Amino acid sequence: MQISDVMQQKLDTKFFIEKPNCLDSVTEILPKINTRNLPVLLVYDENTRRVAGNRVRELLIASGIPGSDMLLQPDVSGIVTPDYGRVLELIKTITEKDAFPVSVGSGTINDVVKRAAFETNRPYLCIPTASSIDGYSSFGASLVQDGYKTTLGCPPPAAIIADTDILMTAPYAMTASGYGDLYSKYTAGIDWVLADRLGIEPINQQVWDLVQTDLPQWLSSPEKLKSADPSAFAGLFRGLTMSGFAMQLYKDSRPASGTEHLISHIWEMDHLSRDGLPVSHGFKVSAGIVMATRLMEAFYSYPLDRISIDDVIRRRESWEDRSASVRSLFPDPRIQTMVEGVCKTKWADDKQLALRLEKLISVIPDMKRHLEARLESSKKVIEDLQKAGCPTSFRDFGLTRENARETVAKAQMIRTRYIVLDAIYETGLLPELLEEIF
Repeated sequence: MQISDVMQQKLDTKFFIEKPNCLDSVTEILPKINTRNLPVLLVYDENTRRVAGNRVRELLIASGIPGSDMLLQPDVSGIVTPDYGRVLELIKTITEKDAFPVSVGSGTINDVVKRAAFETNRPYLCIPTASSIDGYSSFGASLVQDGYKTTLGCPPPAAIIADTDILMTAPYAMTASGYGDLYSKYTAGIDWVLADRLGIEPINQQVWDLVQTDLPQWLSSPEKLKSADPSAFAGLFRGLTMSGFAMQLYKDSRPASGTEHLISHIWEMDHLSRDGLPVSHGFKVSAGIVMATRLMEAFYSYPLDRISIDDVIRRRESWEDRSASVRSLFPDPRIQTMVEGVCKTKWADDKQLALRLEKLISVIPDMKRHLEARLESSKKVIEDLQKAGCPTSFRDFGLTRENARETVAKAQMIRTRYIVLDAIYETGLLPELLEEIF
């Protein structure tokens, strides 16, 4: 399916332009979405101002479109981080100027503008500067609020203008990061299949097809990305965009996010860094993909038909012990409250758990076949990611086996979305598999 076909759907994004040297389109598109003729507020950081912001400002001035700029300053880590405080700052500026926001940048800048536009009740325009994430065209903004990584609901941009000349000149690490983010749709999809087979969250076939049908093709040439091969590059950006459109239609990140993303969320909350710099979203996800794949391989090969459901129920931890585990793993009281709420929401009583385990045992053979058909093996996953220059192990970030085990245990607690970690936890196998794999 082509992006032009998807644009015929009921999307919030009404205009999508992707071609070389297309920044000039900004003066054509803005009047169509800025229907109140508000002054334009360009939002960027120092890097994205240089690669696109200055040119956009020149175009607006030449066309007589009034406006101003907001430069997002890096924090102590040296980059602009996705903290909700940034949103509050932008809301203040948008409100004072009664402006129409334009995001000029990559993931964090887009998410900050997306949420601020929503909270000030206006659309916005997105001008991406790197093929690093699927969030440009997605519903929701991925932000850190009170120390907790969460996706806050908000509409996607009314228009996207993607100049491929700019995208292809972004630092290669950002492109590799995008490859990791796109590759995660494999493990995210397998998690959705599990939830579907268990009758928890049925697959929406239209949304599923947007992401999964052409995924192997989009990811087929990782080694060509380093040489800026146009076809490989086009496939990557198209895949990321389609993933975002799938989230638009579904109004949730389920089509594009699973175990691997929750692992990355924990690392983001822990301020994971490498060589003194925060690790990018796609690189955290990339290592999370390998961890998720290994967990899936181990769990879907486990002889669950030999376990006693009565024994599992008898040995399961009590809610009191579960709550104590949350408090132990998340010392921050603000985060404790949110995580306990998530865990309580998905806590099954003994009868519910027995029924789920019975169903789980029956679908395991099908899940094993599906995993092997989609991903072949964790070895193949590692090879693909390494060809693109993505990290493939928690050790790449200087983490230990103990760190990895704790990360997985925490990742299982932070979302109500049912994933393989929930199945492993509910069977009582989490400690055993963590010890075996990590």
